[in-house]
Amino acid sequence: MRSWYIAAFLVPALPEAAWRLFLTRRYEKTARRGVGSDPIRGLALYRSNFRGRRPPASTGRVGIPVHVVVPLKDPFLSPALVKGLEAWVDDVTITRVDAGHWWPAARPADFAELLRQSEQAQ
Repeated sequence: MRSWYIAAFLVPALPEAAWRLFLTRRYEKTARRGVGSDPIRGLALYRSNFRGRRPPASTGRVGIPVHVVVPLKDPFLSPALVKGLEAWVDDVTITRVDAGHWWPAARPADFAELLRQSEQAQ
């Protein structure tokens, strides 16, 4: 299970304390990237996405071009998450990269070039 930590993020107060006490340093060392000025702000994103889940407002199709970049070495998100996008996105491009979760932030020039090439192909 790649996203086990989401359940822990939903517990009140405990995740904030963990980030303040030890997770920030541990994460930055492991990921070799900074978390910014307020690492706790990300908890709100997880909580809003997973508490009180509602069905999508619409089951319509996406009619604009969509480009999904899938880092194959992502320890958090499975490449399988993109399966079935073609069923509801008219024009989807899926590009797999041999990289991890933070590839766009760690290699912004490579990411920008990938997007530039994709746009030129449109």
